Amino acid sequence: FLMLPLVALVLYAVSIAVFALAVPKLGLPSVFGFVGVGILLSLAAIVLPIIGVVLMVKHSQSFSQTGAVAKGWDVMKKNFGLVLGSEMIFVVYYVLYILIVAKMQNMGMVALFALISTFVEVFLGIGLIKIYLGLVRGQTVSFSTMFSGADLVLKMIGGAILYMLIVFGGYILFVVPGIIWSYKYSLFAFFIVDKGMGPIEALKESGKITNGAKWDLFSFRILMQAILFLGLLALGLGFLVALPVMLGAYVNSYLQLVNRGGK
Repeated sequence: FLMLPLVALVLYAVSIAVFALAVPKLGLPSVFGFVGVGILLSLAAIVLPIIGVVLMVKHSQSFSQTGAVAKGWDVMKKNFGLVLGSEMIFVVYYVLYILIVAKMQNMGMVALFALISTFVEVFLGIGLIKIYLGLVRGQTVSFSTMFSGADLVLKMIGGAILYMLIVFGGYILFVVPGIIWSYKYSLFAFFIVDKGMGPIEALKESGKITNGAKWDLFSFRILMQAILFLGLLALGLGFLVALPVMLGAYVNSYLQLVNRGGK
């Protein structure tokens, strides 16, 4: 089933060739036939990747993706007030950011404010990860946890910079290494928050536990995006449910991989 996305790309290329080469040279009745074939091939190119991802999720070897989503759902249901409150903090933050920047005229001040806001955003993000780590583990978590990550801000920023440099370097090396490394080192933030590790150590640990799990992380990311998309379809209000489910699922996947160890 890992070959299904590749087969889909081939079918999509064939469908384009059908339209581009055959249709302009044929009469109207034949055109309809070739259009039908092209449509069928295009539909196959859409359906096959979906089937492939579903099979990858179902047969995930390194961690249970459905189990992670179920845990995220359980966390959301049992702690909806807390997770909603943490989401609202970010909503208020971004609204204030937009209003303040809109009133600024000096570009130097805008740049300075953007720099300061980066530290604030990282600070809040650390608190959010702490909340979900506690909730997924079944621990008692208070709203004040959201504001308890000041000591990790510089580590997180350092880790993020190193992560972006690694991935960017991988993309320069013919793209594929960048894609692989984006998954290999993607869990560094959890190690910084959960274990208090420095940036380099966190990246190394992420590389260890994602060994043999990159395909699973790939399909898991698509699954998470699908959950967010469904939440947005529900008049946008479903996002308030989809986001905590996704965050809980991501944290659970991290904990599963830590318990599994790199293999």
